[in-house]
Amino acid sequence: MKLKGHQILILGFPRFDASVRSVSYATARLLARENEVYYIEHPFTLGGF
Repeated sequence: MKLKGHQILILGFPRFDASVRSVSYATARLLARENEVYYIEHPFTLGGF
């Protein structure tokens, strides 16, 4: 089954700007080649700095 021309929502729990990229972020990038992908990233808080 191919995904093409769909709208996809991905919730990424690890931060995508970390030194090692997450699997969900890599998957979102691959799916975005032929789909409209919304990647909701990890929320930033003051405690995360």
